[in-house]
Amino acid sequence: MRKKRPTDKDVWICIDPGVANTGIAVLSPGPPLRLLETKVLRSSKDLGWVDRCYQIVRLFNQNFLYPLTYMAPGTLGAIGHPRTVTIYVEMPNIWVGNGRGYAAAASGDIVHLSALVGMIALQCRKCRAKFVEVGVGEWKGSLPKEVVVKRVKRAFGLTKIPNHAADAAGIGLWAAKGRV
Repeated sequence: MRKKRPTDKDVWICIDPGVANTGIAVLSPGPPLRLLETKVLRSSKDLGWVDRCYQIVRLFNQNFLYPLTYMAPGTLGAIGHPRTVTIYVEMPNIWVGNGRGYAAAASGDIVHLSALVGMIALQCRKCRAKFVEVGVGEWKGSLPKEVVVKRVKRAFGLTKIPNHAADAAGIGLWAAKGRV
């Protein structure tokens, strides 16, 4: 089956999930590929992990998913009403052989992150947005954070971008070009 070519009416929301900070990048796959918005959603530190996940999902729904899937045509400014909304989400992974990876697994962070991704997937399903799982190794391999940030800035002509949002935009670059 032939893959459908994206148009300027399609929208990609790329997500670097985190229970404390979740990076979001909204892109128009074009052509040309355009970065429309970036944001880091932050949860309250005084909440338990389940409520923090819920808070991130609520912010994601209010600021991104609902406006892009439910609003009437013409209400979104430059992009209008999108034809297709695709959500690319970085999937949690335990880095075998890495002390930080084992520490994250032992602390329950991977379970919490997996719960957050599941909550996001459920919301996408409700809104009929396409949900695409992306493995860390798949989109960035072993590239250090600094390299990802530098390449994202260069690709989109930015002078600065928060780290979590840079990872989200990097996922968008990978989705468009097959590499960061």
